[in-house]
Amino acid sequence: RPVALKAGQKYYIEALHKEGAGEDRLAVGWQLPDGKMQRPIGESSSSADAVYPRALNAAFRLGRSEDAAALAAFAARKDLPHSLRANALSLLADWANPHPRDRVMNLFRPQPARDGAAAAQAARAVLNGLLEGASNELATAGAQAASKLQIKEAGAALYAFVCNEKLSPEARIETLKALHALNDKNLFAAVNRAADDKQVKLRQEGTTLRAKLNPDQAIPVLEAALKNASVPEKQSALLNLAQLKRPAAEGILNAWMDKLLAGKVETELQLDVLEAAKASGNKELGGKLAKYEASLPKDDEG
Repeated sequence: RPVALKAGQKYYIEALHKEGAGEDRLAVGWQLPDGKMQRPIGESSSSADAVYPRALNAAFRLGRSEDAAALAAFAARKDLPHSLRANALSLLADWANPHPRDRVMNLFRPQPARDGAAAAQAARAVLNGLLEGASNELATAGAQAASKLQIKEAGAALYAFVCNEKLSPEARIETLKALHALNDKNLFAAVNRAADDKQVKLRQEGTTLRAKLNPDQAIPVLEAALKNASVPEKQSALLNLAQLKRPAAEGILNAWMDKLLAGKVETELQLDVLEAAKASGNKELGGKLAKYEASLPKDDEG
């Protein structure tokens, strides 16, 4: 019998699916308050929204230069939803190395690797204009396309996104990663901007990149983070120090292992200290790690 659902309440749905022959799958639908059926749940009621992803996927699978140009032109259309435009950009980004599963049917339909030049040329023609005032979805998809297709002309727009506090931390992180992949002239400025941002996730990414680009300069910053930053940033700092393979970094980690052996490390960081010690490969840290493990009660081992 029908079950009336209340908006905002979570429901558990269980389905019994008997396997048959061929490609089996299961979907759940529901009836909306206006009486219309939505099958599956979440599918757009717009026929255009249902057709567009299939048309985009068809162009991607055909793989001709004119198909790449069509995807770029679609992504540049400002009259379309940002999610669809981002989908087109994502297809261009994956042009050279198509995923083995079909993006619409989710069936295993592998395609061989192909030249990404056509996608790069098509995306390069529209990307800067498309990125002006972009949403989180478009900024993320544009950054990934610029990175994978090596569209260096997008550097200025990507740097502006890193500095744009109206965008989500996730979108800004993707644009920062793209600047790194492109080795853009504004990379160091973007990294420093990100490392000092008020968003914790962006600060973490900025600090991690700073450690990769200039390890010696990053060490005192990471040490300071271990004293007064948030727990996630302290966890990130410990991992970054382990990856630097510098005597100064190993000295900081040794001090933290001493604190751990003395029982003076907060619970949230204990596992991170142990993992950093292990990842560093330092002999002295390895000895302290063995000492810590030997001190554990027998029922705590493993």
